[in-house]
Amino acid sequence: MPLGRSKDSVTSVQATIAVFSMVIGAGILTISREVVEAAGTSDAWLSVIVGSMISVISGVIIVKLCQRYPGKTVFEFSTEVVGFFLGKVISVLLSIYFVFLAAYEARIMAELVSTYLLQETPMKIMVVLFLWVCSYLVVGGINPILKSFEYFFPVIIFLIVAILGLCLTKFDIDNLRPVLGKGIMPMLKGVSSSLLSTAGFEILLVIIAFMKKPEKAMGSMLIGITVVAVINIASVVVSIGVLSIEEIRNLTWPLAELVSAIILPEASLEDFSIFFVVIWLLSIFTTCAAASYIGGLGISQTFSLDFKTTIYVLLPIIYVLSVLPEDLVDVFAAGDIIGMLWPAVGIAIPVVLLIVSSIRGKRRKVGDN
Repeated sequence: MPLGRSKDSVTSVQATIAVFSMVIGAGILTISREVVEAAGTSDAWLSVIVGSMISVISGVIIVKLCQRYPGKTVFEFSTEVVGFFLGKVISVLLSIYFVFLAAYEARIMAELVSTYLLQETPMKIMVVLFLWVCSYLVVGGINPILKSFEYFFPVIIFLIVAILGLCLTKFDIDNLRPVLGKGIMPMLKGVSSSLLSTAGFEILLVIIAFMKKPEKAMGSMLIGITVVAVINIASVVVSIGVLSIEEIRNLTWPLAELVSAIILPEASLEDFSIFFVVIWLLSIFTTCAAASYIGGLGISQTFSLDFKTTIYVLLPIIYVLSVLPEDLVDVFAAGDIIGMLWPAVGIAIPVVLLIVSSIRGKRRKVGDN
C-alpha cells in the first residue's frame, strides 16, 4: 500500500464534503454558458436537473460496487472482477482520466489568475507554482486533502449563496419563459454539456475504501451530489434570469460576470470580483489535488510503485497537459473531451464491473476483513 490504512481513514461527513468539493471545481464557472450553448433555449436549467439525476444514478451504482469490496479501491478490486489483464486496463484508463482532469483544473486556474489577478505573469509560471503546491498536499495522503476540503467548504457555500442571493435584485423571470417552448429536444441536447459540471464524484471509487463506516457511503454520495445539483441549477437559473441567454453565450465566465452585476453598498468591498476569484481558486486547488491523488494512487496500485515517487513523476506530465492547449478555446475543447469521457468513467465502467461482479458472485460483506 502507498499509504497505511491505519492513518488514512475517512468519516461519512468528510466523504460528503469530498464529493461536493471534488465536483464543484471549475465546472460551475462555465456551466451556464456551456448548457445554454448546447440547449439554445432558456430551458437549460432543466438540462442540469436531468444531468444531475444521471449523476445520482451513477453514484448509486458506484457505491453499490465499492461496498462489495470494502477496504479496496477500484484499482485493487478490478482485477478480481474482470481478470488481471482487463482489470489493469480499466485501472490505467481511470488513472489517465483523473490525470487529465487534474491538468484541466490547473489550466483553468491559470486562466482565471491571468484574467483577474496577474495579467503580466506568464501562464506557465503560474501552472508550475500551482502544481508544486498541489503536489505538496497530495504526497501527504487522503487525510490532508480532505482537511483542506473541510476548511474551504463553508467559505465556498457562503460565497455562492451570497452571490446568487445578491443577484436576485436584478432577476427577471421573463428570461426563463416559455418553459419547453421549443419542445423537449433542445433541453435534452443540453444534458451532455451539463455532465462535465458533475464530473468528479467518481472519487467515490477510491474514497469508500478509506471510510470508517462504508455502509454510510450512500448517504454521503446523495447529500454531496444533491448540494452540488442545487447550486448548479440555481446558478444557471439566476444567470439566465439576470443576464439572459443571448448575453450568456458571449461570456467566458458567466458566474464571474454575475459578481460584477451585484450592486453593493459603498462600505462593501471595492472589487468583489477579485475576492470571488481568490476564493474560487481554493476550490479549484482542492479539486486538482484530489484528481492528482487519485491518478497517482491508481498508477501506483496498478503497477505496484511507490506512491510519492509516482506523484513526482506525474507532476511534469500534468504540467505538459496543462500548457498544451494554445488558448482558452482549446482549453474549453479539452474540457468538452473530458465531459465526453465521463460516461465511460462514471457510468459504463462501474456498471460493467457491478454486473460482472454480481454474475460471478465475488462479494465480501461490508465489515469483513
